[in-house]
Amino acid sequence: DNLSLMYSGLDKTGGDVVGTQQTEGLQASEAVQLSSADEVLTAIASTDAGDQEILLKASLNTATGLLDWNPSLDVLELYCSIVARSQMTSMLNDTVRNDAYYQGIRAVIRDFEEVAERTPVVLDIGCGTGLLSLMASESGANVVIGCEMFSPMSEIAQYTVQANGKTNINIVNAKSSDLQFEPKADILITEIFDSVLLGEAVLPSVRHAHSTLLTDDAIVVPQRATVYAQLINSDVVKSFVDLSDCKVNDIHLSRSEEAYGCIGHSKFIPIHASHVDYVAVSDPVAIFEFDFKHPPESNVYKKSIPVPVIRNGTCNAVLLYWDINIYQDIHLSTEPGSDWWQDHWLQIVCPIEDVSVVLDQVINLVSFHDDTSIWFDIDQTESQKPLVKKRKVEKRCVCGWHVLLSTERIMMVSDKNRTNIYQDAIAMALKGIGDDHAVLDISDGSITSFIASILGNHQVFSVETHALSLHVHNQISQFRKFPVQFLSKEPHEITIEDLDHRPVVVIAEPFYYQMQNLLLMQCFSFWFRRNSISHLSPVLTVPQSASIVATGIHLNKLKQSHGLVGTVSGFDHSSFDTIQENWSNYDYYYQMWMYDYQQLTDPTALVDIQFDSTPHSIDITQNIKITQAGELHGILLWVDYSLFQDIIVSTGPPSKYHKQTLRFLETPVHVDVNHYIQATIRYVVTIENLIDTQI
Repeated sequence: DNLSLMYSGLDKTGGDVVGTQQTEGLQASEAVQLSSADEVLTAIASTDAGDQEILLKASLNTATGLLDWNPSLDVLELYCSIVARSQMTSMLNDTVRNDAYYQGIRAVIRDFEEVAERTPVVLDIGCGTGLLSLMASESGANVVIGCEMFSPMSEIAQYTVQANGKTNINIVNAKSSDLQFEPKADILITEIFDSVLLGEAVLPSVRHAHSTLLTDDAIVVPQRATVYAQLINSDVVKSFVDLSDCKVNDIHLSRSEEAYGCIGHSKFIPIHASHVDYVAVSDPVAIFEFDFKHPPESNVYKKSIPVPVIRNGTCNAVLLYWDINIYQDIHLSTEPGSDWWQDHWLQIVCPIEDVSVVLDQVINLVSFHDDTSIWFDIDQTESQKPLVKKRKVEKRCVCGWHVLLSTERIMMVSDKNRTNIYQDAIAMALKGIGDDHAVLDISDGSITSFIASILGNHQVFSVETHALSLHVHNQISQFRKFPVQFLSKEPHEITIEDLDHRPVVVIAEPFYYQMQNLLLMQCFSFWFRRNSISHLSPVLTVPQSASIVATGIHLNKLKQSHGLVGTVSGFDHSSFDTIQENWSNYDYYYQMWMYDYQQLTDPTALVDIQFDSTPHSIDITQNIKITQAGELHGILLWVDYSLFQDIIVSTGPPSKYHKQTLRFLETPVHVDVNHYIQATIRYVVTIENLIDTQI
C-alpha cells in the first residue's frame, strides 16, 4: 500500500522541513522506517470495497523497543491532537497578525466597491478555521470561497462559519489547484507563508489562481512581499552544521579527507533571533521582491547583490526575514528586534562556509529561489548579474552526516565535552572487563561504538538497521580504521553466534532516529531493547539507569501559542476549541533555550529506571516543592542518564540540542514558596504503550 505523510510532527527547529513540501506516494515499508514517532501517516489500503484511507499512529513495542505503526482506533481524537499541537492556536492568538489582515481586508473591499460599484467575490486560499473568510464577509464581500486542503480543518471552518451566522461563505475541502467556480474572484486573500516565505507554495498557488480562478484585474492580499538577508557571524549558528569537533580521541569521524570540513547543503533553520548570539557583518539587504499580482514563472532564479561589510571579522551565516505588504501601508514583518513576538513565523539562519571580511569590503551575496525555497552562496569576485537558471544547483553534503542527522544531532555529536563524558564512563565500565568480552552498541547512529573501539581490545559490535546510517558509519569505520563490526539486524534478533559466543557489555547513548524529539519515549525504547537481548545475558549496561525529571515553570510568552482561543477578532471560534478541548493532555516538544521562562521549582526526579530490570508498568506520584512564587503554566520533563557510577548526562536545559517535553496546565495557577505540586507519571505496558504524565 502507498502511504503519504499527512502531518509532520517534526519540530520546526530541525531545519529539514522548512521550505519543503510533504512527500506523498511512499511505499509503506519506506514510510514507516523514515517517519518520526510523532508523525501520523495516511495509508491507502486496497480492500474489496475499494481504496480506503486509514490513519497510522506509532507506539512502542514493549518486547522489542521498536515502533509499531497501527491503525488509529480513535480517528477523531487523533485529529484533535494534530490540531491542538499545530501552529493554528498561535496564529489565532496573534492579534498583530489578525488586526493587520482585518484592516487590509476592510480597506481593499471598500476600495473595490468604490471603483466597481458592486460587492466583490473573494477567494481565501488556505483558509484554516475560516478567520480571513469571516473578515471578508463582515467587510462586505458578496460571496467568499474558502479553500482548505486539510479535511479536519475544513470541517472546523464550516462549523465556525455557521456559528457566526455567515451564509455567503462556502468552505471547500480541496487544493486550490482543483477548484473550479464562476464567477471568478475579484479579490484573493491568502496567508500560506512559512518562515522562509515560500515553503507553503504561495507562488504556484497564486500563479494558478491568476490563470484560472481570478478576474484579470483581481487584487491580491497581501499585495507583495520582500525577503531580506543579512550577513552575520554566530558561533551558535555555526554549531548547527559544524562537525569539526566530531571526534573520538582527536580522530575525526569522517569517511574521507574530502568530508572533513563539510557543512552540508543549504539548510534553513528557524530561530528566535533574540535568543541566539550573533554579530551583524552587514546591514540587511532586500534580496527578492514578489509582486503577487504578477508572480514569477516557475523557474530557478539567481540574483547577485553587492553587500557592504560593516566590520572586520568572519561571516559564517545569512540571517533571513520577510516583510509582507498586506495592502497600501499595512505591513507585517519578521524582522529581528520587533516587539511583535509569535511562534509561527520565526527568523531563519542559513549557515555558510567561513568568509573572512574587512570593513567596507563589498561581498556579493548570491541568492537563489524557486517556487518553494531560497538558498544562498557567497561570491567575493563575481560582479552583480541577476539571471535565470534552468536547473537548481546547491552545495551538496560530502560527509553524509548532514543528510543523515538533524541539526540537534549534529550539535550533539560535535560536543567535545559530551563525547569526553561518554568516553570516561565507558572506560570506567570496561576497566577490569576481559578482552574476551564483546561490546554491543544498541543505539542508532551511535558514536559510543567508536569510543569503545579505542578503549582496549574488545570486539565491538554496533546495531545499524538504517540503510544510510549503516553506509556512513561503515565508511567512517573503514577510513579511520575503527575495529567496529556492524550488525544490520534489530537487537532482539541478535544471537550469541553473532557475537562470536562472547559475554557481552551493552552500551548506548541512547539515541534513535525516529524518536529523537521524544526524550521519554527514547528512554523507554532503550529499556525495552535492553530487555530484548536478555537472552545474551549482558554482564553490564551503560547507561545503567535513568531518571525522568520534572520542574514547574512560568512561561513569559510561549503560553499564548497553546490553549483555547474563544473569540478571535470578534468571531466565535468555539468549534475550534471543541476540537482541541483536551489540548493540555498532550505533550509538546521545545528547545527551551529559545524561550523565556522561569523555573518555579527545583528539578525533581519522578521515577528512576534501572535498565537491567524487567520492564514493568509505572504509576508514581511525586511532590515537587515550589521554590519561587509565581504563575505556574506547566511542567517541563526530560531524562537524566546515569552512565556509570556518578557520571551523568542530562537532556534537560540548558542543552541546545535536546527538545524537552512540555505539559501545560489547563488553567495557570498561582503558587507560593514552600507549597507543593503533585506530578504523576504513568506508563502502562500494554499494546498502546502510551506515557501519560499527569499534573
